[in-house]
Amino acid sequence: MLSYGEARELCKTRGIVTESQYRRFHGKLAMPLDPQKEYGEQWRGWNSFLIGRRNDPNWRKKGARKPFPTYAEAKEILRDTGIKGIKGYTANYKRLGLPSNPDKEWKNKGFLGMKDLLEFSGAKVKNRYVTYDKCKSMVWRNNIYTAAQYDEFQSTRPKVPSDPAKTYAGAGWGGWDAFLKPSTKLRMKKCIRRHNKRFVSYDKAVKIVRALGIRDMRAFFALSHVTSRFYIYSHPEKYYREWKGWNKFLGTKEAKWRKQKRNKRMRSIVKRSVIKLQAA
Repeated sequence: MLSYGEARELCKTRGIVTESQYRRFHGKLAMPLDPQKEYGEQWRGWNSFLIGRRNDPNWRKKGARKPFPTYAEAKEILRDTGIKGIKGYTANYKRLGLPSNPDKEWKNKGFLGMKDLLEFSGAKVKNRYVTYDKCKSMVWRNNIYTAAQYDEFQSTRPKVPSDPAKTYAGAGWGGWDAFLKPSTKLRMKKCIRRHNKRFVSYDKAVKIVRALGIRDMRAFFALSHVTSRFYIYSHPEKYYREWKGWNKFLGTKEAKWRKQKRNKRMRSIVKRSVIKLQAA
């Protein structure tokens, strides 16, 4: 096995600047699979070990996500490390610098399924993902309301499919509306939509109420069991946007004493306002 300095120089001469490249060629170059464990106290991190990356203009900027290896490179890495099976991939994909969702990362880039990637035959590949009911319960439990939130949610969970419509086709899939958790606003909108379809319009309610001979607010509330049969709101002042008061609704005039009381209240408010302005 090469020493730390020899391995470091060899990586520099061969142009190895990423962890995935290192894991691809470590076997051919007689270098350890896990240099951090092998070199112990000498290890100072990948930036120090792969010194060739400092002079590589194509190396990723600091803080950017590391590029994943190609599909062919990933197959070779898995073959060299001897990892087989979904459980082995799930336990080691981070250490090997591979994506958590290979079907999404290598879509239209050569991906032929987990059976081809792991190069083994087994019926467990079909059961890679959780069932539809369990996935839906996870989505609802984590308050996932949109497809964008779902993409972020499943990116860290290998057993949750990136394309549930395709994965659960014929296994309970009924569309995104049924799969995602409905938000409170959406539920309220649907409820109001159903509510508005059921009850009559303001103009029709006015005609019905006046035909029934209801002349005041107290009589309307007393006869709510009758007006409800005609699909009129029990509290029309809260629901009708056209609402302009009970007198307009019932077709009656405002009582003289009520009008006098309202005018007196308005005069007292104006008087207090004038006194405050004068005092200021």
